[in-house]
Amino acid sequence: MDEITEPVDPGAVAAISHLSPRELEVLQELVDGKSHESAAQDLYISHHTLRTHVKNILTKLDAHSSIEAVSIAVCAGIRPSRVHEHEIDRNG
Repeated sequence: MDEITEPVDPGAVAAISHLSPRELEVLQELVDGKSHESAAQDLYISHHTLRTHVKNILTKLDAHSSIEAVSIAVCAGIRPSRVHEHEIDRNG
């Protein structure tokens, strides 16, 4: 069955385009539903470094929380990674 995709918000895409490649990796971890601690481990960075990236993401996206940043990412077309979806299916 074909996957149904929602329309992409051009404003969200524009906001996301200001993120660095590493900030996009951090944001993808958040979209995947990872905790900050788990995301830091997955990216091989300290929790402090991850918090700095999240702070920069929030500033660049004009978001007030990680949840709002994830919402903007989803509006820009960023979806949970396939690997994470399989983990959810296997563990859920």
